[in-house]
Amino acid sequence: MSNYYLTLLLIMDSIQKIEEFSAQFKTSDELFGSTVHFDAVLMNFVVIGEAVDKLPANFKNSISDIPWQKVKDFVTLPLRSLFIFEGRRWGLTSIKNERIEYAAREVRGYCLDVGCGKHNVLIKEFLGGNGAGIDVFAYDGLGPENIVSDMPPLPFPDGQFDSVTFIANLNHIPVSDRDAELAEAHRCLKSGGNIIVTMPCALAGILVHTFVHAYDRLFGTHYDVDAIRGMHHEEHFFVRDEEIIERLTRAGFRDIRKKYFGTQWGMNHLFMGWKR
Repeated sequence: MSNYYLTLLLIMDSIQKIEEFSAQFKTSDELFGSTVHFDAVLMNFVVIGEAVDKLPANFKNSISDIPWQKVKDFVTLPLRSLFIFEGRRWGLTSIKNERIEYAAREVRGYCLDVGCGKHNVLIKEFLGGNGAGIDVFAYDGLGPENIVSDMPPLPFPDGQFDSVTFIANLNHIPVSDRDAELAEAHRCLKSGGNIIVTMPCALAGILVHTFVHAYDRLFGTHYDVDAIRGMHHEEHFFVRDEEIIERLTRAGFRDIRKKYFGTQWGMNHLFMGWKR
C-alpha cells in the first residue's frame, strides 16, 4: 500500500464529515450561524489541507483539475494574515491578490475598477488591460489617467462598461457620497452588466486595519494605504451587509447575491448586482 493511499483515505473521510455536518443547512449564512457545526466543518478543512501538503508533488501534478493551491491557501490563512505581503511569496497567495482574484472571476468584460489602488492591479494583472482603474489618490504605479480627484460623478459616458468593481473600498467612500457613487456606477454600466463589491466581515475589517497599521509602525513598511492618504471622518473600517444591499438596491441594481471567499474562512465576501 502506497504511503499516500492512507492520506487519500483521510481526505475522503474529512470530505464525508463536511457533507454530514453541513447537510442540514440550506445557505452558508445558516452554517456560519451555528458555531458548533461551522467549527467542525472548518476543522475538517484544516485536516484536508494538512493531508494535501503531504501528498507527493508528482501525484498532485498528475491530477491538475484539483485546485491544490487553493487548498494550501485555505489552510495557511492565519500565516498569510500574520506575515503581510503582496503578490505571491513562499508558494502562497497574498490576501490582497486573492481578494482581487475572487472579484476578477465575476467580471464580464470591459471593466471599471473604482478605487483601484497601487499599480492598478485588477486591470493590469488580472484582466490583461481590459478596462480602466481610477482612484482619488496618486498611489504608486498610477498615472494621470488613473486619478479622478473628485468623485462622484464618474468621468465616463453612459453604458461604457460591462462590469464595475469596488474592491474592499466602499467603506472608504464618505457615507454622504455612497449612494451617488453607486448610482454613477449603474449609469456607466451597459444593460446586463454587473457590479462587484467586496467587503470583509465586521470583525475582520477592524482587526485587519488595526493590525496592518501596527505592522507598518513596527517594521517600517507601507502596507497601510489608509494611513498613507489619510482617512475622511465619514469613512469606516467596514460596511454592514444590510447597508450594501440597501444601497445597491437604491442605485437600481437587481438580483443581488452574496458569495463568500472560501479560502478566507468566510471572513471576506462579495456582493454582485445586475443592471436589468
